[in-house]
Amino acid sequence: MNALPFTHLVRDSLLQHSLPPATEAPVNALRQRIYRAAVALVPPSTTSLRSTGSRARRTDDALLADFLHGDASALEELMAPHLQWMQDWARKHLPPHEADDAVQEAFIGLLQRAPTLQLQAPLRGYLFGFLRIAVLRALRSLSRRRGQPLDDEHLAHQVPADAVPSPEAALLTQRSHAELAEALERTCSLREQEVILFTLEGQDDRTIASALDITENHVRVLRHRALAKLRQALAPSTAPAHPGASHGR
Repeated sequence: MNALPFTHLVRDSLLQHSLPPATEAPVNALRQRIYRAAVALVPPSTTSLRSTGSRARRTDDALLADFLHGDASALEELMAPHLQWMQDWARKHLPPHEADDAVQEAFIGLLQRAPTLQLQAPLRGYLFGFLRIAVLRALRSLSRRRGQPLDDEHLAHQVPADAVPSPEAALLTQRSHAELAEALERTCSLREQEVILFTLEGQDDRTIASALDITENHVRVLRHRALAKLRQALAPSTAPAHPGASHGR
């Protein structure tokens, strides 16, 4: 098996760091909303051919493929292990209604991309990636509706228009994915995290700006600020090895 992409491993670690305790928030209404939107996108053409006595669960990859081939029952099975954690995570960042909208957007975004998506890792990581973008775009929309500036947006003019990603960003891949994820979660905002991850994936500023619904200059500000935070967070400790090491002889 090929090694998982570095940024996918980082996002998976970020999910482990940032997932709130499981709740009993109701997901039935959200499940029905997603189901209706999904079957409107891919109308069902078959019923499940599985034996009613079969207890074996299909893999996420198989469920996704079966849904795209018209098996609507596959979507219900696909949502079952993912919907609750996605809702819990989204509600950590957004009001309930907007959070549920973000979860639906993430699921539908996955289904829209599925025909050309080459899965290189467990589906949960892809869903988390789609969900992070949906949450960030929802936060952007909320800021606009409330007439509030986005974090750091007022500083965008301070970065030259021809700025390019610092080679320092590429050096982050020399860290372990767990170490980088811990530093990102501890020091960077959600938007700063995504700018760094997109940069590590080789995305240009225009693509990043379009995905996050911000300006290209804002992308540069966020990256500059995030790299400064990570530089400090990942710097070797300068503390003495022993309590008495700094004392004179």
